[in-house]
Amino acid sequence: YDISACLVGSEMCIRDSGGNVLVTSCFQFSAIIFASLIGWISFDEPISLLTATGIGVIIIAGVTATLETRKKKKPASKS
Repeated sequence: YDISACLVGSEMCIRDSGGNVLVTSCFQFSAIIFASLIGWISFDEPISLLTATGIGVIIIAGVTATLETRKKKKPASKS
């Protein structure tokens, strides 16, 4: 049931992203992170260096996409 809750939660985040393709794709790639963590916790499957590097890239891309989206939503300040 925990996995179902995670999937429902991630789907809700994707739908709540306001249609931003960049943010939506980052949420979809986050499934790789959760699958790796579930495999590590549940089945004692080691996370390889390549997997850890990919997880790092996904996290950096997600943070960057979020920051860029927030910048675009802020109104330009009047000087």
